[in-house]
Amino acid sequence: MLAGGEPQTLTGAAVAGGQWLSKARRTLTTAMGAADADPDSAFTLAYDAARSACTALLAQQGLRATTRGGHAR
Repeated sequence: MLAGGEPQTLTGAAVAGGQWLSKARRTLTTAMGAADADPDSAFTLAYDAARSACTALLAQQGLRATTRGGHAR
């Protein structure tokens, strides 16, 4: 996958991934608050939180997913 350009490598401050982990926490908190009133939207938010957490994990490893074959963000 790396040889094919999916995922890309990161360097510098982007490797920390902290901003993605913070986003995941905020999104999950919002999902939990919406769970009773709007479970479908809460599920979508929880999915987005998990995706952000996975992005943070990749960043910690010096990697970033590209839009090829996955979510465009």
